[in-house]
Amino acid sequence: MKLIRILALILLIGLLSVSCKPDDLNQKDIKEETYENIYDNVDDDIEINENIDEETSQFKSFFEDKLGYRLSDLSSENKKEFLIKFEKNYKIREKEDYYTKRANLHIAEVAQKLRTLGYEIPMLNFLDVAMHLKQHISAKEYNKLLKIAKDIVEAESNYVDTDAGLEADNIINQFGLSGHAVSSNINGEMVQLGLYSVKNGKITRNTLDTYIDNDKTIKTDKIHQKIWDKITQIIPPKYQNMISKYEMGTDAMYNLTGAVDVLKDKSWIIWIDQNDLIEQNGSFNTYGIGTIIHEMAHIISLNTEQIEENSNDPTLYKVDEGTLKKEAYLNVFYHKFWEFLIAEHEKIGREKFYKKYEKDFVTEYASSNPREDFSESFRYFVIEKKPTDNSTLSQKLLFFYQYPELVEVRNYIRTNLKENEY
Repeated sequence: MKLIRILALILLIGLLSVSCKPDDLNQKDIKEETYENIYDNVDDDIEINENIDEETSQFKSFFEDKLGYRLSDLSSENKKEFLIKFEKNYKIREKEDYYTKRANLHIAEVAQKLRTLGYEIPMLNFLDVAMHLKQHISAKEYNKLLKIAKDIVEAESNYVDTDAGLEADNIINQFGLSGHAVSSNINGEMVQLGLYSVKNGKITRNTLDTYIDNDKTIKTDKIHQKIWDKITQIIPPKYQNMISKYEMGTDAMYNLTGAVDVLKDKSWIIWIDQNDLIEQNGSFNTYGIGTIIHEMAHIISLNTEQIEENSNDPTLYKVDEGTLKKEAYLNVFYHKFWEFLIAEHEKIGREKFYKKYEKDFVTEYASSNPREDFSESFRYFVIEKKPTDNSTLSQKLLFFYQYPELVEVRNYIRTNLKENEY
């Protein structure tokens, strides 16, 4: 009898251990973090003049210039609160050179309150996401989002790149959110307005972005389509096919107009600020058109056809994307115009370097480095007539004429655009 009792006790303990595995714990058994416990107080010594000039304020830039709403529609009390919190956020960034956890909290609190007032606000950081989804996810998932928000801040404070935002996808994709997209919004500095997949020159609205949306048939914005149609008039099909993502966003007026970047699969994403590209009358401005030409030149010069997979050849020009092939456009450009100047450029800095060699560059930005000089010179190669003199600046434009395929690109653009557009 005693043996039977012992065996029964062992069986009961075994059953309990199986039924109480950590993965099967009820959500209530997981201790929930609170953002108040992990968010620092670094702004305690930040002094803010509460009489903030609305017209030059950080909140106006976000609320009116980027999202298109009006400050005058807000109550005086709410407006004052939002102005102060955005100003604190900016001051912290200015002081620390990155957004602290406390700065993220200011922005998240503003975003949460604006949504309760009926405004459609994109997710501005991962704390914002965690706070917004708290009632719809488990405590474990909520804690993970808080940790991701914290990890991103710590990486930025150490000037380290991080893919921490991608770890949130398995939690937030179901709500129409993308970890990569949320990471790009940078507390409202950049605001995503639409994300699209590109295939065979056509765009399809990506349902995963920075807005809560469960609609799987979300439509393409007319303005975004209009801009993409213009892009296809500038970028020939060969290079269109290298682009897999098209992102529309804004950082207010005339800051960053456009950019391209290489994705992990070696395809490209192109980002355009719609506020910088289209005038109030609906026409395209020449500056924006020039930016698209410039960004295309990066794709032309840095795509996989131009990059050497494995090379330790010290004579080849190395870029972030890899080592350029010997015959690559940018490698040839570098050896012709930069090889003998790069050491001086690094020693004295761009400002002094440009003052000394101003006549050799189409713009000051071109003097930043060889890749920007290539892209700016390519832009002028497209929009200007063929030079007839032998100056260094003209030699840079004439450089592209030795490549028939690049002359074809020039002809493609000039044929598709009206003369007053470029």
